[in-house]
Amino acid sequence: MPSLLEKNESGLGNSERLFDAGERRTLDDVVSRLSQTLAVRGNAACLVCGASFIRTTGEAASPTAECPDCGSSFE
Repeated sequence: MPSLLEKNESGLGNSERLFDAGERRTLDDVVSRLSQTLAVRGNAACLVCGASFIRTTGEAASPTAECPDCGSSFE
């Protein structure tokens, strides 16, 4: 399975996009995994555009992040 930060042909991240068809994960699954990835790595694939969220503040238990490409945020 490709890493969260790899890009596909269109330049967007692949496995962690919120709107991928055919996925059977819940919203809670996706958000929990994003939070865990941010806590461990400090960055994760943006759920909107697939670029890389960058952790801005917050402790590892509740990180916040922003996407420099589309401007979305995670709190």
